[in-house]
Amino acid sequence: MLVLLQDLRFAIILQQVLTASQGKGPNKGKKVPHKNVVEEIINIGIWNGGDNVYALPITPAQMAPGMSAVAVVQGAQGGPIVAVAKIV
Repeated sequence: MLVLLQDLRFAIILQQVLTASQGKGPNKGKKVPHKNVVEEIINIGIWNGGDNVYALPITPAQMAPGMSAVAVVQGAQGGPIVAVAKIV
């Protein structure tokens, strides 16, 4: 039986809209809004299928206002994203 290992990551997302000035390309000189900016990604384990319980690196109560978090299942070594679930 072939078991594919997946990386399990915890991403902390800033919910407010950030504006960034563009220096190059078709939007050069424009201020472009960015939403749901990932502030931090933390590896929390390896998932090989089935039901598992993982300890989160930060609890919802510890998160700053305006932040949310998702769990991301991604193919090993930066492979494709397989699944995402909102935690907070």
